[in-house]
Amino acid sequence: MGDKSSCKTFLHGRLFLQVEILACTAAIVWVLAMIFDPIINFFADPNFIDSIRSWFSSE
Repeated sequence: MGDKSSCKTFLHGRLFLQVEILACTAAIVWVLAMIFDPIINFFADPNFIDSIRSWFSSE
């Protein structure tokens, strides 16, 4: 069970690929969350929304 041979790695290659795909997907989702979270918070800020409204209502 604990032995790692090239045959065992080859036989379980599909499992290793699935784990790597899941890890890559999780990393992409995490990066997107890190990018979009500050943007969403910026536009959800009531003070920012009020200042935008005041800019457009004064024109």
